[in-house]
Amino acid sequence: RQKITWFTYYEPWDWVIGTSAYQDELQKYKTILTNGQKNMTRYMVLAGLLITLLVGLTGLFVAWSIAHPIQKMTQVVETIIQGDLDQVVNIDSKDEVGILAQAFNRLTSQQRETLKKLKNSGERFKSLIENSSDIITVLDKKGIILYESPSIEKILGYKPEDIIGHSVF
Repeated sequence: RQKITWFTYYEPWDWVIGTSAYQDELQKYKTILTNGQKNMTRYMVLAGLLITLLVGLTGLFVAWSIAHPIQKMTQVVETIIQGDLDQVVNIDSKDEVGILAQAFNRLTSQQRETLKKLKNSGERFKSLIENSSDIITVLDKKGIILYESPSIEKILGYKPEDIIGHSVF
């Protein structure tokens, strides 16, 4: 068996330190250390891939948890654009998206109430005009009759539908 010996000088104490070991034993430990390094590298790569996968999945979940409620709100907005104001966004989260959904629901509720009041006001206005004893005429900029109250028939003998679309001139 071959033996390796090392010597070194330790100056502060004026010592010479020596050690020796058999070369085949050193080779055995070198092999163990090399295999350990390979295993550690393999485990670190696997751990890195696993951590990357978990972070990616977490990112996808967070993105979905933000995008999904916004997609719901977008669908509701599209329905409202088509005239259905009875839509409600059902998002119960306490984050910014949930707060936005609550504000959106309040907005549509107020719009429904305003539309209802406007419709009632329009019906009262229409009833007022149709039951008026005066002739009420609505013209465009060119003098074309857009609306004529029913009282024109009692006063002048013309039916409103016969003169709507004609010029006053």
